[in-house]
Amino acid sequence: MIQRVRISAISDLGAPLSMISLDLARKLKLKLRVAGLGGIPTHVTATAEVKITLGSRVIYIMELWVTNIGEGLNVLLGMDFMFRAGARGCARERLV
Repeated sequence: MIQRVRISAISDLGAPLSMISLDLARKLKLKLRVAGLGGIPTHVTATAEVKITLGSRVIYIMELWVTNIGEGLNVLLGMDFMFRAGARGCARERLV
């Protein structure tokens, strides 16, 4: 669950950071923090702090990057989340 809304997410052991789609961030009315460099043309990035709940009691407060992840994907949990959750992966055996 994110912000008390049940969301399906995909875990990606190759992604260093966790991400949320802009559409879902807007739907959840997340407060976005935008970073840029004054008047100099640059890529604009945004992050949002969210509460992620696993099961009924495990809660993580994390900063997710807001971006277009891909068609049909709302949340991608990267290695930053995996480390905090204590998850480890074995690529050879395809286990998390």
